[in-house]
Amino acid sequence: MSQPPSENNFPIPVVIQSDVIFHDFVKVRKDILERRDGKHYRYYTLEVLGSAALVLAKTTDGLFVITKEYRHPAEKTLLSLAGGYIDKGENPLEAAKRELLEETGYTAENFVILGASYPYAGISSQKIYYIYADNARHVQAPQLEISEQIEVHPMTYQTFKSLAIEGSPIDGNLLTAFSWLNINNMN
Repeated sequence: MSQPPSENNFPIPVVIQSDVIFHDFVKVRKDILERRDGKHYRYYTLEVLGSAALVLAKTTDGLFVITKEYRHPAEKTLLSLAGGYIDKGENPLEAAKRELLEETGYTAENFVILGASYPYAGISSQKIYYIYADNARHVQAPQLEISEQIEVHPMTYQTFKSLAIEGSPIDGNLLTAFSWLNINNMN
C-alpha cells in the first residue's frame, strides 16, 4: 500500500514584505519571500472570495448536465459545470444545490462530495469542492447573474468524451469532476 506524501516537504519561506497591489472583486498580493538559503524572490497571489462548489449532475435518463459558458479571460465558450462560491454560512452541498438550480434550472435527489482540490495552487489558495448529484431533473428556467452567459447541454459521457477528443474548449474543472467521479468508482 502506498504512503501518502508528507504535507510539509519544504520549509515555508519567510515573508519579508507583503503588499496588496490590486483590490476589487479579487485581491492581488505581491510578497517578497526569503528561502532557507537566504535568497529573496517575488511571488504574486490571487486572493478570491473563498471556496467554491461545482456540480456534476446526472439526470434520470443518464445524461450529464454539462454547460457551455463564456469565460472572458479565455475569450471562449467552454464546456463547463454549474458552480460558484460557497456563501457565508453555507456548506459545499448547500452551495452546490443553489448553484445547480440557479445556473441550469435543475435540481437533484442526492448530492455527495466527490472530493476537493486546489486548481490554481500556483497563484491562489482557493479550494474547489466537486459534488455529484444524481437523479437530476429540470424544474425551472435558469436564474443567471448579469455576468453569466450559460447554456445547458445535457449529454452522455460518450458525447462529452468525443467533444474532448475533437478539441472542444473545456474548463479544466469539468475534467477534474469526471476524475473525481472515476476515483470514487461512480462512473
